[in-house]
Amino acid sequence: MLKPITQKEIGQYLNVATQQVQKYEANVNRMDSVKLYKLSKFFEVPMELFFSETLNQKQFTKLFKNKDLQPKPHNI
Repeated sequence: MLKPITQKEIGQYLNVATQQVQKYEANVNRMDSVKLYKLSKFFEVPMELFFSETLNQKQFTKLFKNKDLQPKPHNI
């Protein structure tokens, strides 16, 4: 069973406030490249996926809600 990931958990992983994650998700603020890299490692997807014109808001939000694994350690 998939465990939903909260905005708070993403914020903790990226070292930002939950409100900032909400702004990323709503496309109010842009994510810097380091955080984008960390997010790609967290979801185990290529970073290029976030630049795809075919990745719409609904699909991006689905990534946040359907993460089955705990964050992977990173060396940044």
